[in-house]
Amino acid sequence: MGDTHDSLIRTQRAIKAKLTTIEKDLQAQNGAKLSQIRFDETLKKLEQRSKSIESHHAKIYPLCADAAEEANQDAEYNFLYNRHLTLLEELEILRPAPAASVPVVVKTKVKLPELPTPHFDGNLNDWMSFQDLFNCAINSNTSLEPAQKLQYLQNCLSKEAKTVIKHLPATDDNYDEAWRLLKNRFDNKREIITANLRRLTGQPAMKDENGSALRKLIDTTKECFQALKALKQPVQHWDSWLIFIIADKLDAETHRQWVLSIKPATLPTFEELCDFLDQRCRAISESGTVKFKSNSHSNSNEKKVSSHHGSVDAKCRICNDSHLTFKCPTFHKQTIPERRETIKRKNLCFNCLGHGHKTTSCSSSFTCKKCKKKHHTMVHLDSPVPDETPGVSSLTAHKGPQRSQVLLQTAIVNIQDKYGNLQSFRALLDSASEVSFVSERCIKKLALPTKMTNLTIKGVSATVVGSSTKVAQLQVSSRIYVFSTTIAAYVIPRVTGRIPSSDIDPTNLTYLHGLKLADQFYYNPEDIDLLIGADRFSSLQRPTPVIHGPPGSPDAMDTVFGWTISGEVKNSKLAIVTSFHVNCQLETIMQKFWELESVPEVSTNSSEEEECERHFVNNCRRMDNGRYMVRLPLKQDTPALGFSRDLAVRRLMHLERRLKSNPTLRDEYVKVLREYQDLGHMEKVPMNDVRENLSTYYMPHHCVIKESSTTTRVRVVFDASAKTTSGISLNERCMVGPKTQDDLIAILLRFRLWAVAITTDVRKMYSQFLVHPDDRDLQRIVWRENPDNPIEDWRMTGVTFGQTSAPYLATRALKQLAHDEKLNFPLASEVTCRDTCVDDIMTGANDPQEGRILQQQLLQMFPVLVWSFGSGHPMTPAF
Repeated sequence: MGDTHDSLIRTQRAIKAKLTTIEKDLQAQNGAKLSQIRFDETLKKLEQRSKSIESHHAKIYPLCADAAEEANQDAEYNFLYNRHLTLLEELEILRPAPAASVPVVVKTKVKLPELPTPHFDGNLNDWMSFQDLFNCAINSNTSLEPAQKLQYLQNCLSKEAKTVIKHLPATDDNYDEAWRLLKNRFDNKREIITANLRRLTGQPAMKDENGSALRKLIDTTKECFQALKALKQPVQHWDSWLIFIIADKLDAETHRQWVLSIKPATLPTFEELCDFLDQRCRAISESGTVKFKSNSHSNSNEKKVSSHHGSVDAKCRICNDSHLTFKCPTFHKQTIPERRETIKRKNLCFNCLGHGHKTTSCSSSFTCKKCKKKHHTMVHLDSPVPDETPGVSSLTAHKGPQRSQVLLQTAIVNIQDKYGNLQSFRALLDSASEVSFVSERCIKKLALPTKMTNLTIKGVSATVVGSSTKVAQLQVSSRIYVFSTTIAAYVIPRVTGRIPSSDIDPTNLTYLHGLKLADQFYYNPEDIDLLIGADRFSSLQRPTPVIHGPPGSPDAMDTVFGWTISGEVKNSKLAIVTSFHVNCQLETIMQKFWELESVPEVSTNSSEEEECERHFVNNCRRMDNGRYMVRLPLKQDTPALGFSRDLAVRRLMHLERRLKSNPTLRDEYVKVLREYQDLGHMEKVPMNDVRENLSTYYMPHHCVIKESSTTTRVRVVFDASAKTTSGISLNERCMVGPKTQDDLIAILLRFRLWAVAITTDVRKMYSQFLVHPDDRDLQRIVWRENPDNPIEDWRMTGVTFGQTSAPYLATRALKQLAHDEKLNFPLASEVTCRDTCVDDIMTGANDPQEGRILQQQLLQMFPVLVWSFGSGHPMTPAF
């Protein structure tokens, strides 16, 4: 067996090498079309490789020793198969152009310039203009054949748009299908309207007077306005809303001039705003002023306008003054319990502090910055912080009452995550630290890679207070200015405690009003995720003079992140300052010694495995009929899925060609899927739900033959690793989960000790456990029993073989069944937890009587198939 298995593996590697050779030959073309002879020869080689992939996989699979090796071979087969399909697509691009008939050209007296073909990359804002231009230039041209139109269409597309039709060869029959696919994907009126509204409202605000930025704001606004008008939206009634959106984007000086230009007691129109902005832009351009940069004094007096036109209720419900509730001085002076009581008494919303609605129906997207729950940060109640230090060898402490606090320089900064998105975190600027630090929570949220290192952290009196074994490269940028830098930060569990230590009343710090603060809520105690040390501190300072406050008040320092506040501040509340000195060097050494010398009792799960276990416990439930229903453990920090049905259809057609050449195999394959339908393991997707979206995923499927199997010779394997148009597969979105069963070697060692040996397996174990209906659209397949029938959309109702999370869900649900039935079937429950490897049970009994009891309990717990008892001969369920 070993020699045959090894030789097949070597042959499989040879196939992979030949595919690599073909790939290099195609890349050497640099996009140039192949000759017809080379195209035919390459296509013939790829067809031969396809047959070799299928035949060798069919020979290797029966020789696999266990389920893990079978999974590895499935993955290798899927890799080779997908690579083969990719090469076919690349070859199709290099197909020699067909000889086209020369159309009769009517010459005119004036030679018009050649119009360029339109271009479309998948941006919904450009779809309408592209559709009209392409219809005019190409689609309505009767002198072009459909295949030529398809070539033009493919050349006009790029990025996401091109992936929609790149699998279609340039033939006459495929042109209408390509255009239909594009319209289904992009010709969505609701999505186009949403894209234009997002583009309109998402324009960046102008910080200074800038002619080019103002012109861009005008042009983008007019483009969105005309696009929405063409989509039959009632834009003529949107004047107040449009003015509010655009005026909020203007710099302070332009906004002031606009307000002055409005006649008293009149409502301006959007057209008047556009005329004003056009005139303003011309004035800036003609005066030669490109950018107006205000000094620090004008900044300090700058007044921000929070409302523009229309009726806006900015009256405080607490003191009846003309300001928003969260800016109320009376509200700021209250303690947190007093604030909560005030909100209840005034019938205000706990989340936005607004009036007229309850917290449960609040439409605000903002939540508490400390705990992320639905209440305002100013009414957050701190929970007692548990002691994170398990024990120290010596501890000295001193507490003293303080009538003032010290503010440290904090800033809200943007950090780029693994996928290129910017996320905001609170940073501390510390010139007394030699290096920079970042919290584990921040790294986990950003999903950034780290490198191994070894750093000992020392505090006061050179005392070792911790260590770091990881370092990460952070791309940090400013929210206010155009600034970005790379910081090497050492990863530690927690950077520091909350800063400041208690709430501070900012109402008396009037000299700070009007500054662009790096941390707007510097007076609220919040966690720190990033500490920027002296290695970067000096480069973050701006040359603006420091603004000094009165005695006993903090100073303001201008940095690239905005103005930071630092220094002593008087506080009416009694604060307790606590200082500790910890000496735990000897204890740490002894603890590490005993850890190295002791045998670990349990394996430690990763954070993802723990999250997967929590997800299972929270979402697994047992139904009235005794079956279990689970949810797919989806990751929260991965990009969204793209579209996958087209790939599944192509794989189905390839499967049909394979089955057509082997009628016996085809009948068995049809029989397996028909049995799935009869048992309810798959269901047809209703017609009104068939349309593909980003919440659906189609799994390609293929057959695997195992001649040695005594139950199922042909097995259907689903490929959940197939990439969608976004480059993400379902398996990449699912958590794998921890190991739930003993190693096979441990089970076999115990199996040898029984006087009576018993083996059996659970019948169709994966499908016995149902998947929640909300997740079943992620388990869709396309199938038809006859190639002459239309393709139908189905979805699997149970845990599906081929998903990375399937082994965990099935074995964990089996373990849950054993736990729930422990009182009813004690022997079967113990055996299921101890002596099961995937769906195979290898156990035994001390005598035949005990074996019969065990068999009866197992039969009552779940359906099983062939039994082997004693000498290994198959026995009936009653022995």
